Amino acid sequence: IASSFTFYHFYRNAIPSTIRIYGGPNGGEYNDISAEIGNRISNAHGVEDAFSRSNGSRANHDAIVAGEVDLAPIQATSIRGDELSVIAPLFNELLYVLVRKDSDIQTIQDLKNRRIAIGPPQSGSNATAMLVLKSLNLLEFNKIEKGEWELLADRTTQLPDAAMICIARNSELISKFRRSGRW
Repeated sequence: IASSFTFYHFYRNAIPSTIRIYGGPNGGEYNDISAEIGNRISNAHGVEDAFSRSNGSRANHDAIVAGEVDLAPIQATSIRGDELSVIAPLFNELLYVLVRKDSDIQTIQDLKNRRIAIGPPQSGSNATAMLVLKSLNLLEFNKIEKGEWELLADRTTQLPDAAMICIARNSELISKFRRSGRW
């Protein structure tokens, strides 16, 4: 009886009554994955899941380190310091470089001095785009760090010259961009 009580006490205290989970910006893959993980934990252990969208990987990193959330996906480029480590990738992410259909941009070097959407400041897309642009000595551009990625597929939105987004292969968001006929 004593060992059963000890196990029950440990189990009851090991899983909180509410699991706080972050996803990512609207339109990204992290929201669906995080919501599904929350549902599975909730169903398996009878706990409530408190899912919220976030500004992206850097925001998720900071929230986990600060103890504000229990689970959140983070791109490897957003890991800073020794507090966290990459365990396993959820999926391979590609850096898509999109240019407006009416643009004269033909090479990556043509991005110099252009308006480029690179995602919110705390997103993995932003960190990855900056890493790539820095490695190519292309830091002379007008960065756009705000807004929802989905707006880039909206026909009423004024588009930047290019966009750099780090997301899963075959994502619905990239499909929306292609279907919009603007990229």
